[in-house]
Amino acid sequence: MGYAGKWEVVIDTKASQADGRKPLMPYQQEAIDRLNAFFDLTGKVEEKQSGMLVMPTGSGKTFTTVTWLLSQGVAQGYRVIWLVHRQELVEQTFREFCKLAPTLAAYGVSRVKLLPVSGKHAAMSMAVGDDITVASILSVASKNGMRHIRRMLGNPGKEKLIVVIDEAHHAAMPSYQKVLKRMRRINPHLVLLGLTATPKRMQDNNRLLRMFHLAKGEAGDRGPVYQISLEELIKDGFLSVPHYQRIATGIQGDTTYQLTKKDVAFYEQFQKLPEGVFDAIASDAARNKLIVKEYLDHRETYGKTLVFAINKKHAEHLAEEFCQAGVPAKYIVSGEKKNRETIERFRQGEFPVLVNIQIMTEGIDVPDVQTVFPRPREHPDYDGGHRRAGCADGVPDARDEQRRAVHANGRARPARRAGRRHEGLSHRRFP
Repeated sequence: MGYAGKWEVVIDTKASQADGRKPLMPYQQEAIDRLNAFFDLTGKVEEKQSGMLVMPTGSGKTFTTVTWLLSQGVAQGYRVIWLVHRQELVEQTFREFCKLAPTLAAYGVSRVKLLPVSGKHAAMSMAVGDDITVASILSVASKNGMRHIRRMLGNPGKEKLIVVIDEAHHAAMPSYQKVLKRMRRINPHLVLLGLTATPKRMQDNNRLLRMFHLAKGEAGDRGPVYQISLEELIKDGFLSVPHYQRIATGIQGDTTYQLTKKDVAFYEQFQKLPEGVFDAIASDAARNKLIVKEYLDHRETYGKTLVFAINKKHAEHLAEEFCQAGVPAKYIVSGEKKNRETIERFRQGEFPVLVNIQIMTEGIDVPDVQTVFPRPREHPDYDGGHRRAGCADGVPDARDEQRRAVHANGRARPARRAGRRHEGLSHRRFP
């Protein structure tokens, strides 16, 4: 693997090795078979092609989709644009492409260029001539980003283009609609694939349903490309049984974090709270102490624990708070050289709490993890005309609550890596 510029990665597939993961799970292979049957990638289809892949969290949705895109898309000359609404997902998905890109050698592709685009990665002005671009919708839909879409697609993208929208229940947002409209002007025959773990969030959105040919009774309705439920994967022994518990924090989020009209407008356009709000949450000493207190009060039960932070500042504060309370803890963030060593030390039991930002969602094998505190998810909602930050997903409001999900039989690795039922894991959500 080589680097062209600060962010672009150029992979010599013949000189590199894939990450050696185990073969696809049966349901993942079935998803790929359905993708192959659903989409015609010969480049000869005139009508629009779009569809939705529905797989629950922990099922290896990204791994499955990237495997298909490389073997069937990039291998046949398609340019791939993968759009996400959160910066952390740029890093996570980009790493997955880099890990699997060497598999292209088997299809005669000797070299592949990849670029991550976001406020913390490359700018849209650098997106030129890449086979695969993983981009934040915030960057692409910006005034500067819109000017560079044609260059990002390039000549190959004018002919063969696959656009993936991760967490596609957000795809009806104006930002996504604006970007897709511009891309379709350049390539009217682009292939559009949506990914979601929460199809229920799309049920009442006719625009979304029509976008992905899911509107029942309308011309072109084909249903999801592939859909498998959490219940099915639990029944078949691939995922564990989740149990959720809410714990009130008493934090008045609508006043404590003071979301302005500008913050709400930003959210309505991008379905993402501004970084300033996350920084305020990360620096909230009372809230961080509450997280640590929850662990201390149940230390014997929780045991070895993973904590998911919202950003680097949050990870640093939480790890420090745990240590000050007498609980040895470390944190890891993307790009740090010592991450592998830190994870191994955690695996060996040198310290009981590991704080991370999205890294430990990708199939890291720590079989004896007992508890997970998931990261907050953001969405302002409205109650009686008064704005608040939504408690249901962990961002504090006037009824701020902590959500605890207990996986009665849970291994800390996704089914795509494990191939067997999880054992011994519990989850807690902290707002």
